[in-house]
Amino acid sequence: MDSDEDKHGQSPSRASIAAIIFVVLIVAGCVWLFEKLSAANDELNCVASGRRNCDQLNQ
Repeated sequence: MDSDEDKHGQSPSRASIAAIIFVVLIVAGCVWLFEKLSAANDELNCVASGRRNCDQLNQ
């Protein structure tokens, strides 16, 4: 085994790239979830205020 490989057979740079990709995917998922929850909150606020055309709010 080469000295630059860890015990799992991957080089440290490959593991770092995998970690960065994982973090980027987590951040993208959080942004998507935030947008969905924000849109749902806006719709609930619209309904709670008594409006009837709340389906047009998110278009």
